[in-house]
Amino acid sequence: MFIMIIVISIKVNTFSKSFLFFSKQCIIFLKGSVEMQFKVVFEDKNLIVVEKPQGMPCQKDPTGDPDLQSLVYEYLLKSSEKPVLNLINRLDRPVGGLVLFGKTAEATKRISKDLVGRNIKKDYLAVVNGAPGEEIASLTDYMVKLKSVNMSVIASPDDHDAKEARLSFKLLESVQAEEGALSLLNIRLKTGRHHQIRLQLSNYGTPVWGDTKYNPLFKNAKEWVDISLWAYKLEFVHPIKRKNLLLYSFPPEKSPWSFFESTLEMLKEGLH
Repeated sequence: MFIMIIVISIKVNTFSKSFLFFSKQCIIFLKGSVEMQFKVVFEDKNLIVVEKPQGMPCQKDPTGDPDLQSLVYEYLLKSSEKPVLNLINRLDRPVGGLVLFGKTAEATKRISKDLVGRNIKKDYLAVVNGAPGEEIASLTDYMVKLKSVNMSVIASPDDHDAKEARLSFKLLESVQAEEGALSLLNIRLKTGRHHQIRLQLSNYGTPVWGDTKYNPLFKNAKEWVDISLWAYKLEFVHPIKRKNLLLYSFPPEKSPWSFFESTLEMLKEGLH
């Protein structure tokens, strides 16, 4: 059982002449006084885009922990007896940011086709340890998923199970911290492989800050650390209305993101 409180913010955002929408913050009080939150970034009768909290799985998993799809479904029950809710893009459990759902069969079919056709632009922000040798770079690797340990590894292109993984990044800023160089990257995901960004950046020599699977500095972490990887921007054509949509969400204002406060603020202003 849970109680849901919906907080509607007073700030109104417009991303195209045809779309006007606002942000809702849904606070879920679960049994045992556990509080989980997600924000509704965009919603119409065809789609809903929400901001997934870090640490929450997108769908039900063996842990039995609260998952995003179930909570969004409960939210939709307040306005529909039998809502349709189909997950379009998934995020790793530790990663926060934008997640897209289809609310009708036709919208789901069309937007899924766009996703397979690489017509949905997905951008991430990441804080990484180290400084890239290039300001702009494209990475192409081959990966194999190891289901037994829930990790992926770099593999030979000749490996029968290997899948091509491609991304590009732009260096936004580098700073010197007590632990060494930290860099803020804007990443464009071009394929959607298991743990792709985390593995490719680690293989490149700039692992994601806080990543206990692929960053050697955090593999033996004794306390929970939020990974510094955030799905911050989605850009696509509405599957029914055929209008351009640009949606965004920014990471929490805490370390290590706070090292890049000015750069992130400039990025926000550029999207308004």
